[in-house]
Amino acid sequence: LIVESLAICKETNDQLCFADAYRIYGLFFMSNSFEGQWKQHYVQNGFIEPSTNLENRYSKAIEYLQKSRSIYTQTANYDIVSNLSLNIGFSYESLGDNPSACMAYDESLRANAENTRINPSKKIVMPEKYGTFENYIQVQKNRASCKSPA
Repeated sequence: LIVESLAICKETNDQLCFADAYRIYGLFFMSNSFEGQWKQHYVQNGFIEPSTNLENRYSKAIEYLQKSRSIYTQTANYDIVSNLSLNIGFSYESLGDNPSACMAYDESLRANAENTRINPSKKIVMPEKYGTFENYIQVQKNRASCKSPA
């Protein structure tokens, strides 16, 4: 379905369509299902995209999430940019690249701050244990052993 969506985006030349499809493709490559029941399927059959395999799927996730983030940044959809950056951070952590994860988490915070500036009435509702989005990102940064800015 993602490949079909990308074909529709190409046909209509709709950039937000591409942004949505790239976002979903990136999240697909991050899926935990590759560790479970679907792992054998992808080992035996591979992915539709020939350059993708189980070992590089997080790199592919980052590639597609960054494509999506670029379009959403151009259209000032900073709430989505914040979420994309967060997921890019998770993908970098899965690759063991914590410095890049830390940069992605910082970008998520910056995009959230810009979204709050532009849309002050829109608030992210966080689970009570985090309280604020900033606290949630700090938890992610602590897990990734991010250094505090000097």
